[in-house]
Amino acid sequence: MVTAAVKETNDTGARLAKLRGYLEADSGNPRLLAEVIDLSLATGLRDDANAALADALRLFPNDPHFLFRKASLCIAKRELAEAEAILVALTKDGAADFGVAYNLAYVCVLQSRFAEAATILREIMETVDAPAEGATLLVHALHHSGKLEEARKVGLAALAKHQSDPSLEAVTSLALWDLGDVAQARRVAESALALQPAVVAALVTLGSVALSDRDASKARMYFERALEVNADDGRSLSGLGLSKLLAKDFDGAARSLEAAVERMPGHVGTWHALAWCRIAQGRPDDARKAFDRALALDRNFADTHGGLAVVAVLQQRRDAAKESIARALRLDPRSLSALYAQSLLDGEIVDMASFQRVAERLLGGDLSRMLARMARKSS
Repeated sequence: MVTAAVKETNDTGARLAKLRGYLEADSGNPRLLAEVIDLSLATGLRDDANAALADALRLFPNDPHFLFRKASLCIAKRELAEAEAILVALTKDGAADFGVAYNLAYVCVLQSRFAEAATILREIMETVDAPAEGATLLVHALHHSGKLEEARKVGLAALAKHQSDPSLEAVTSLALWDLGDVAQARRVAESALALQPAVVAALVTLGSVALSDRDASKARMYFERALEVNADDGRSLSGLGLSKLLAKDFDGAARSLEAAVERMPGHVGTWHALAWCRIAQGRPDDARKAFDRALALDRNFADTHGGLAVVAVLQQRRDAAKESIARALRLDPRSLSALYAQSLLDGEIVDMASFQRVAERLLGGDLSRMLARMARKSS
């Protein structure tokens, strides 16, 4: 969110007290009101910001600068409908600038309206010399709307202009990872963390890279660091669950993955990972439910059909398993889960212990590749 610039001070409380004193002597001074609002917003003193804003709008009800500040306060309080109405009105009144457009796009992002956010940002960035924050939010919006190639292009172009911006590097690294450019994703994410050790997207990128390297310990470290910054980040929870899955901590993995699907129910890969946890725990019925959720999101992902085939084998539904295997291999002849299911059909699986031995032999060399595909696969 863009707010008006605030001059840094060593003693915010003293500065606010001094400004309030000035306002008592000059209550209608718009500059003083604006500074009190901005400083209060920047330091999280929403009640103070709200009181000063009420005074300002009583004196200057149509002032676009104070209306913009009201929208910023609404965003902070997550009163998004009111914030959007104000920002749209400012746009129609000709007051649109980068700050207005950015905050309007940010409201769309908070509501998961990523394509709309990208459209707003593209338009404003064609007309103004936008700061790095604009490119960062645009890459994020493009990524979440499924336009990964455009996200990569925008991110790398912006980094050539805004060198060493950790937030921009972080979101670009995640887009690169999801496109399969592991080496460049790692390089850009490491650069971001060297500048800002707690930027979540870069931590998620490096955690995902560690998963692809089969380094469960390092992956877990990165995802746990990300969750220290944002405990509700679904992708970090999913990555943590995947790292526990790789380490064969199946109960711990299931807990993390259950939390992840609560926060991002549209992420196919996390439903897959949860299903494999349930298989490893000897709970094929629950595994089937998780694969069914993935299937409802994307009926054309081969590994979902392959996973359902594995479950069917465990439930001794051989005909259903054969049908799912055939469907999976038509979609992807290299589907790991379908090939795994076929090997189960061809083998002697008499109990869970023998199943786990086959799983270890079959998936041992390819588990990291399967986990990487799970981490990338979204709706």
